[in-house]
Amino acid sequence: MSSFLEIIRMHFKVFIQYKWSFAITLIIQPIVLLIHIALFTSIYKYNHAQFIKGYSLDQMIWYFTTINFIYVFIWNFTDARISDKILSGDLTVDLIRPVSLFRFELANAIALRIVGVLFEFIPGIVLYSVIFFPRFLTIASLGKFILLATVAFLMYYLFNYLLGLSAFLIKSNSSIINIRVTLMSIIGGAVIPLEFLPDWLNKIFDFLPFKYMFYWPVQFFLNKASVSGFTQLAYIFLMQLLWVVIMYLLCKFLWRKAVTKYGAVGG
Repeated sequence: MSSFLEIIRMHFKVFIQYKWSFAITLIIQPIVLLIHIALFTSIYKYNHAQFIKGYSLDQMIWYFTTINFIYVFIWNFTDARISDKILSGDLTVDLIRPVSLFRFELANAIALRIVGVLFEFIPGIVLYSVIFFPRFLTIASLGKFILLATVAFLMYYLFNYLLGLSAFLIKSNSSIINIRVTLMSIIGGAVIPLEFLPDWLNKIFDFLPFKYMFYWPVQFFLNKASVSGFTQLAYIFLMQLLWVVIMYLLCKFLWRKAVTKYGAVGG
């Protein structure tokens, strides 16, 4: 554990040097927020509606801002990093480290997201609240969001790690990464609220992990009536943990298969 924490600290010191790159979001996102305010205000006024698909105007505007917060909590480049290591041969160095590749990349992802939370999420939620205050938000709903977003980070890391292992077979997985970003965003509700999609399609999405990374954490941030009870929080949290266990076991299984293949071709 001490070596794992030391790796996190090492990566954190590297990423903190690029804090101003993270802070650029604080310049760009308020502009995006203002665009959303203008767009959805016009849409709601045109339709003479207080709610559209169960979202108030405030909630609809903040839906997409909260999606950005989700990315602040979960984003990492593990899939591309593993592919690069295989293509360059640097994976050989990882194989002789006293810390496994899985833990080393996890430490890298954790450090990256700590910097992101410090320089994007915390100042961001304050700044955006000044521009357009989220009247629906409570301390409890914010706490639930942070809890689910933290577990979503583990899900996203494990999924990316699995995609990274595909590089043992195809070497460069950049095409898969591009497809993953698009499909995950649509299926997870990052592009559009899933209420706008057919019910039968949503029922299929319930059996995939992506709603539990994006859509459901956002619902708790928005303090929607459909997630106000403890039972719903417990269900979503347990589903997230179930996917964490499933993907972790897949990572362990596929790693044993993949590393044998890597050794067989000489690294």
